[in-house]
Parts: sequence; structure tokens; C-alpha cells
Amino acid sequence: MPVDIVKKIFNFLYLPVVVYGSEVWSIYDKDDNNWWEKDIIEKTHISLCKQDLGVNKQCPNVACRNELGRLVPLKELADLIVLKFWIHLENQRK
Repeated sequence: MPVDIVKKIFNFLYLPVVVYGSEVWSIYDKDDNNWWEKDIIEKTHISLCKQDLGVNKQCPNVACRNELGRLVPLKELADLIVLKFWIHLENQRK
């Protein structure tokens, strides 16, 4: 499949499933930036990237993420979702 179609599939099918409920679980997830690739969310992310690209498991992770333009960890996306949810809650109080 072309890379742009793989990106759309990931964004519309996989990403909502992976970050579902991140408003709750992301707060309790450890923020260790040295081991972010060992997090279960990132393992799922790289596994889906490799599966979509059709490459071997031994292919370097950074090459797969770079090919799909996904250099930002999903943990940062989950933290952004938490921040947006907090802002939403604060706006509801007013």
C-alpha cells in the first residue's frame, strides 16, 4: 500500500483505539523519557507501523517511524489529550 494510505489507516483506525481512555490512564503512566520505547503503547505503535509497512520485526524502529512520519511518541499525544480534557473541564466550571 502507498504510505499516505497507511498513514490515513493508522490515524483513523488504530490511533483512536490506542489512545482510548488516555485521559485516565495517561496520568498514571510513568514519564520516563529514557525508556519511552519500552512502554506498552509504543510497542503497540511500532508493531502496527511495521505490520502496515510489511517489514520484518528486525527492521529498525526509527526507520519505520520515519517512513510513516511518526517521530513523536504516542505518550506525548496522550499527554496532549489529557491537557485538552483538563482545559475542557476548567471551561465547564465557569
